[in-house]
Amino acid sequence: MVIHDPTLHPFLHFVRNVSYRLSWGNRAMYDWLMRIGLMPAKSDRLGEIAIPDQYLADFFRGEFDGDGSIQVYTDRWNTFKNEKYVYERLFISVVSASQPFLEWLHAQIKKQIPVGGAMIAKKKRIGRKPIWVLKFAKYDSIEVLNWMYYAPDLPCLERKYDKAKIFLSRD
Repeated sequence: MVIHDPTLHPFLHFVRNVSYRLSWGNRAMYDWLMRIGLMPAKSDRLGEIAIPDQYLADFFRGEFDGDGSIQVYTDRWNTFKNEKYVYERLFISVVSASQPFLEWLHAQIKKQIPVGGAMIAKKKRIGRKPIWVLKFAKYDSIEVLNWMYYAPDLPCLERKYDKAKIFLSRD
């Protein structure tokens, strides 16, 4: 595993565009990832992945940590009409260049929990396909968050979990 941390090198604090890379040198791990459906340059070719149903929430949590976002904000857009028109907004989303992958992921999630969600095509990038977004609004987002954070001490990206915590209902 190779991790380049700018805090570990005294001259890197002058570099504006630091990139990080994680790599494996284990052939068996690579072969296993290829067998379950991952591939090099997956963003344009990725489709269905052979994930057992009992691990889908964990897979989605990892996907969300890598390519997802959680937006929480107070919407005051219509207060000029009525000062009481103040709403708390919540959206969670996952992005991919692969529409078939997000359609598959959306269908798998809907098989496990009763949610809607929407597929949105963002603007085309110059000379490339559009970026696709799988997006859930407030009540569906709460359902998805509770589904993927089904226990308190799961491995996850802490900054996203911290935003999600207030929406989690635990006994």
